[in-house]
Amino acid sequence: MNIYDPYPTEVEYQGKSYRVNLEYDRVLRALDVQQDKLLTAQDKLIAQIQLLLPRPPSTLAECIGVLDKVFHMLPRNEESQERYIDLHQDAAVIRSAFLRLGIDLLKDKPHFFRFVEVLADLPSDTALMRIVDIRRVLEAVAKNNRSL
Repeated sequence: MNIYDPYPTEVEYQGKSYRVNLEYDRVLRALDVQQDKLLTAQDKLIAQIQLLLPRPPSTLAECIGVLDKVFHMLPRNEESQERYIDLHQDAAVIRSAFLRLGIDLLKDKPHFFRFVEVLADLPSDTALMRIVDIRRVLEAVAKNNRSL
């Protein structure tokens, strides 16, 4: 992705273009659905289709293919501070940090790519970043204790 490219709103699959809804909350819910051990594979697929595909393809195979493309294009950065953030446990301080930047996550519904970009660059004086710093220190202490 280039700096001048807009955030994606569709994916290509087998020569067809499919519109996708990548509002941050929909993507996060779809990712939660993947991890839900109480749902069947079919229930997970149906939920993810409803969350992300405003006009789903007509066949199950196409739906699976389009969703696969969607999940593979989502930004991931395992080395960043994000690994110290728990989106559920830290929900209030995440919302608060975004609100300080003028983004009301409950009203604005930013694109998932924007959400990830802002989350990765939150000011160090937010409660969330102080929590991240504490978790980093605790992890370093635990590593040092294991190496003794």
